[in-house]
Amino acid sequence: MYVNLLVDGGTRWLVLFFPLVQFLYLVSALAPIVEWLMVLLLPTDLLNVMSYLVIGEMSVQRYSRRPLTKKVRLQHNNFDLLILSQEGVDLWLGFMKCIVSSYYNQRSWGGTFHLKHMRVRGSEFKIQLIPVYKGTFKNLLLDLSRLATLLSGFYRPNIENQDQLPLYLKHLMAVMTRPRVDSASSEQQKGRFLKFLLNHPTLKSAGRRKALMRDIQEAIAGMDEAESRRVMQSVGKIRMTRRSWRREPRKVPLMRKVLYFGQGGKTHTKQGYDTTAAQLLRFIRNFYAHTGGRTTYLPGRHLMISMLEGELAMSHLFSDFMAEAIYGLVMDTGMHGQ
Repeated sequence: MYVNLLVDGGTRWLVLFFPLVQFLYLVSALAPIVEWLMVLLLPTDLLNVMSYLVIGEMSVQRYSRRPLTKKVRLQHNNFDLLILSQEGVDLWLGFMKCIVSSYYNQRSWGGTFHLKHMRVRGSEFKIQLIPVYKGTFKNLLLDLSRLATLLSGFYRPNIENQDQLPLYLKHLMAVMTRPRVDSASSEQQKGRFLKFLLNHPTLKSAGRRKALMRDIQEAIAGMDEAESRRVMQSVGKIRMTRRSWRREPRKVPLMRKVLYFGQGGKTHTKQGYDTTAAQLLRFIRNFYAHTGGRTTYLPGRHLMISMLEGELAMSHLFSDFMAEAIYGLVMDTGMHGQ
């Protein structure tokens, strides 16, 4: 690309500015210097245009023109849920991996980077600011908190309820901005925390979340008494609301069927679960085990159309609990959470 300038009484000079930058960038040894100079010297708007035209790189603002979220309608109650699109997952996960990778290389930004430093090229997500701070866990937490703060606004769609966020994303933001680990935590706890972040439920598909809950239940079933007790203690730490968790499932016919299964004969009036966190986890497992992938009907009424519908319906009601359960199991027992 060339830029034509009219100077010296109308004489046309061909300025090879963009080709020069492209040449310098293609020389791999100079690429980091070119990127650094562009970020340092150019105004943000010009930087965005230059980066996109010269090296195919874009800002987060430009990238977010692609939908980062999408609506999914629940067929059984016509309710619209918000989930992350693949582009939304890639953006959040890509920058988290960039920050964690820098931490493992013992470098950090100490939470000092801004949106203009965050660049996307193809499937590469990077921060074009030299990480001059030591890669301590404290600085890593500052970077993660900064990232969540900068990105969160791009995941709020133009809807009436501006506080609405995609399923599970509110939990991920809370864990990143108000982490429950710190520099004094053990190396094991630090490692488990990062493993949980990079495999957070909001970054997984509905099918993978369902499989994860199934794997958790199978792992619990195979534990000895001491291990099982430790898991139940972890789940028991989850703060439950004063409202019984059973109230909402009663309103969903297929969930009601699982809630009262085997109780009260055909009338299904006697509940088989108490109000504890452990029983909610058991209910979720049974729901996934007995409803996935099948179309289920009652006379004249459509209940659920697919495994996706079932997982989203469950996540709509219990996403905070499910995310907390996975967090606790990863942190307290070392479960993979992947």
